Amino acid sequence: MSAIRKKKITACAAVVLIASAAVCSCADSTIGLDRNIRPEAPAVPAAATGVSTVQTTTTVEPSTEAETTTEPATEPPDDLSELEKQINEAVRGYKGEWSVYVKNLRTGRSTSVNNKMVYAASLIKLFAMGAAYSKVQSGEIKEEDIIDNLEKMIEVSSNEAFNSIVRLIGLQYTTEWCKDNGYDDTFVEHGLQPASNSKGLQIYINNGTNYTSVEDVGHFLEEVYLGECVSEEYSAKMLELLKAQKYTQKIPAGVPDGIVTANKTGETDEVCHDAAIIYSYECDYILVVMSSAPSGSAWDNADDVTELSTLVYDYFN
Repeated sequence: MSAIRKKKITACAAVVLIASAAVCSCADSTIGLDRNIRPEAPAVPAAATGVSTVQTTTTVEPSTEAETTTEPATEPPDDLSELEKQINEAVRGYKGEWSVYVKNLRTGRSTSVNNKMVYAASLIKLFAMGAAYSKVQSGEIKEEDIIDNLEKMIEVSSNEAFNSIVRLIGLQYTTEWCKDNGYDDTFVEHGLQPASNSKGLQIYINNGTNYTSVEDVGHFLEEVYLGECVSEEYSAKMLELLKAQKYTQKIPAGVPDGIVTANKTGETDEVCHDAAIIYSYECDYILVVMSSAPSGSAWDNADDVTELSTLVYDYFN
């Protein structure tokens, strides 16, 4: 083989190596730009490409710069089985009986622990709000006639405001609205006390008690978040009422200052609940906690609700 032929082959090989290195370098530079985008598989090294010829006679010196590799970006945990395990371990150390629901609103993945029908306490006011706005949408009542009671019912959890609303729209209608919207564990069958206007507010569709479940409450909050509860317009109004909540000593207290929450509490001597949409740095998510304890001691569960809130926040962030 002539010296000129050998020089041409040497140049071809150098070009192949440099071209392949450039392709790898470009591919690597795109990895990690968006932490929520899973990167493609790394480019195949030049030695494995199988390229055999490049038509050129120009001699190019090989690059002496070392190639750098970028670790592929990873998404936040998507499988909530580990979170479910942590929640189960936590509630085993709490007194009373606990139900917990969590949904990552970015990925759509959810998990629940001990989902079942539980006395709703003031969480029932969420469903009264939705049913009331459905009456507004249909034109049967005017928003200005109920907005004051809606604000009091959600923002400061007024029992009298709840009683006024369900007396206007009907306990049976409120329960039927729940069933029509897929909240199958939810029954609105009596007024709330203490209040001066609860007399006569009682029906018996199930067993005369206001019930719901963590999954029903979570579903309701998700519909509000997505703009699909009653309508986009009324979902936005419901969300603003929840963001204006004055009682933030449970779930909201478990996340860092500055994190926006939209929540509704519920408590009696026997139950301690909270339900919230949390707008965290890594993702928006829903957390619903419902607990019961021997009469007179459920108020002590509030700190444990806050502890669960911190656990879930830390998992996602």
